Amino acid sequence: MDEIICRAQIAIAICYKRIVDDSIKYFAAKENQNLGVVKAKKFLASKLDLSPWAAPS
Repeated sequence: MDEIICRAQIAIAICYKRIVDDSIKYFAAKENQNLGVVKAKKFLASKLDLSPWAAPS
């Protein structure tokens, strides 16, 4: 009986990993970006230099 339970647990783990891996690839794909699940990385704006001798950029 223990062997049957172990085999079932292994099968469930493999199936779960496949579902999770496929889901991540699906939501991260470029054509599915409009779903809004994966957010774009935000870039921090460069710091504004307010010193009196700031060089023009």
